[in-house]
Amino acid sequence: AASAAARRLLQDLCDAGFTVGQSVRSLAEAVRLAGADATILSSLLDSRTLAGPAGLVESLAVKLRKKIARGRRRVATRLLAARGEEADRFGRSVALLEPNVKRSRGGLRDIQLVRWLGTVLHDVDTPEELAMAGAISRADAAAIRAAEEFLVRVRNDLHLAAGKPADDLTRDQQLRIAQARGIESCAGLLGVERFMRDYFGHARRVARVVEALESGVRRPARLRSLTSGLFGHEVDGLYRVGPGGVAALPGRIDRVAGSVRGVIRLVELATLYDLPIDARTWEQVRAAAPTLSPAVDSADRDAFLALFARPEGLGQALRRLHEVGVLEMLIPGFSHARDLLQFNNYHTFTVDEHCIVAVERAVAFASDPGWLGATWRELTRKRPLLLALLIHDLGKGFVEDHSEVGARIARDVAARLALPADEGEIVEFLVLRHLAMAHLAFRRDVGDAGLVVRFARDVGSPEVLRMLSLLTAADVSAVGPGTWTKWKADLLGDLHYRALGHLDGEAPSVDADRGRRALAPLLAGRDADDPLVRIARRLPPAVLRDTPLPRLVEEIGRLSRLPADGVFAAARWQPETGTVAVSVGTREEVASGIFHRVTGALAAERAVRAVDELVSVHRAVAIVGPLDPACAEAAAVRAAELGVPLISLSASELTSASPLVFRLHPTLEDEITSLVDAAHARGG
Repeated sequence: AASAAARRLLQDLCDAGFTVGQSVRSLAEAVRLAGADATILSSLLDSRTLAGPAGLVESLAVKLRKKIARGRRRVATRLLAARGEEADRFGRSVALLEPNVKRSRGGLRDIQLVRWLGTVLHDVDTPEELAMAGAISRADAAAIRAAEEFLVRVRNDLHLAAGKPADDLTRDQQLRIAQARGIESCAGLLGVERFMRDYFGHARRVARVVEALESGVRRPARLRSLTSGLFGHEVDGLYRVGPGGVAALPGRIDRVAGSVRGVIRLVELATLYDLPIDARTWEQVRAAAPTLSPAVDSADRDAFLALFARPEGLGQALRRLHEVGVLEMLIPGFSHARDLLQFNNYHTFTVDEHCIVAVERAVAFASDPGWLGATWRELTRKRPLLLALLIHDLGKGFVEDHSEVGARIARDVAARLALPADEGEIVEFLVLRHLAMAHLAFRRDVGDAGLVVRFARDVGSPEVLRMLSLLTAADVSAVGPGTWTKWKADLLGDLHYRALGHLDGEAPSVDADRGRRALAPLLAGRDADDPLVRIARRLPPAVLRDTPLPRLVEEIGRLSRLPADGVFAAARWQPETGTVAVSVGTREEVASGIFHRVTGALAAERAVRAVDELVSVHRAVAIVGPLDPACAEAAAVRAAELGVPLISLSASELTSASPLVFRLHPTLEDEITSLVDAAHARGG
């Protein structure tokens, strides 16, 4: 009879348009399944009487509580694991720009989780009762209530607008709700950005409560206290470190939580030892945060900058400081950026979270096997890069261009943190130009030598180029999942190495790395002292980049077999560039300065051809140039042969005695004579 009634009820609900999850079970079956499945348990914990005898539901609740009492911590762990799996699918970050109101972190599911953990761990049903049990603070209980009211209203609005279940707070829905609620734009912030700032504020407070409860489940306070007392050690007379976490010593919490330096040191120790911060200590830090003086001194600044000396764990340390408001005391721009929506289809996170994630992405390059990892390891000063990443988008949310606003913020940050002048200039430049490299690499033709030269000249040094390249890659990859691809890495790497070639002489490249990897299998099995292997390992990046592999192997082989006084030359046509590549192989002692002699001869031949083309094709009646002294003489001789005047701009002497060849640039003798005359004129 019960099954028949259930089937009829389900049919009626489906006909009415409801989506219903259903099952028919006895009390014993329901309790047994709840003990093995956290999802079933959580649904039964929320059960309530809709119709029929209330005693049946009450009996189920009693049996469930008895089942839970046999292993409260084990049951709580299962609930947390199930919630973690769900959060993985819908987003573990509070700062998602299009959150799922029910299932994303800090959403309604986390509010339910707080209640479930209260029932399982403390046998209470409401946030207020959980606060009375000492598991959370009264302020946390009030925050849960306020967040629930806000989120339920938003979810109801989504459902009513869609006419069906809809929990994703998409950009169009954000805009619609903000307009419907009459939230106006103000002080450079759109109304929708102000609405979402409220959303993120509520979600963040919910997530903090869940984090505190989860920490208590993972490692009970009594066990933490016991193990820390037995195996931990004191630091600075204020902290106890290890083995399970970092905590304030008994009676020292006021000194730790009551100063900016004390909070930074707590976070630094957690980073240094790779340990979590004790939940009770951190709760007291959070409670005391509003009373901290916003004025920071040199010791506070030094403690903050010390965090950057150990990049591993820096992102989480910055996130902790931001959580309690310390970060904005040191960098005031983070106050404006807190929970600030980026209302576009590109970013995934809020401005503040994006900046911190970008720092984490840069630090992760340390283990990258490609050019990014090599560039990170080559960088001797990492702090300017990490500081620039931390503040690069703080200029958003204002009327002006965010890069220009960000540059002013960077200048202010450099002064507040008392950075060395050159470091402050680098940070300001990186923030001002943080979009430039991505624009060139992804939207322009980096094969345009003029474009690359102008970019390299703007950057100015190999060190700054390395920082800008890493910043660009970290910024793009921090936008969200899937935004950083191998294609983008190759494009950015190509621009990086082309610019580096202008700033630092001959530089490696993505193509050179690929050529070296392709060459390696061909050398496998040969002895390290094999001439072929020795030559291959010393090949310059330009050869690896520009020479096809079969040709490269052939020429290396010829070099390895070359006698002491031997020479070989080879040429190949390159149709893609319309040029001829010439390879000359010999030992330097065979012909001193052979490289410059060969290139000079080629340049001279090219100059002769250019003069011929100007006269025969373009009907030139006079020629001005060239600048290059290596080909000036050949050009002058050929012009004289063709009867065309040539005015050389080269600083080198010309031996051509033709009356058609003129030299505009003064000779060294002329320059010395002019200097002596000028000195005499001034009475020197």
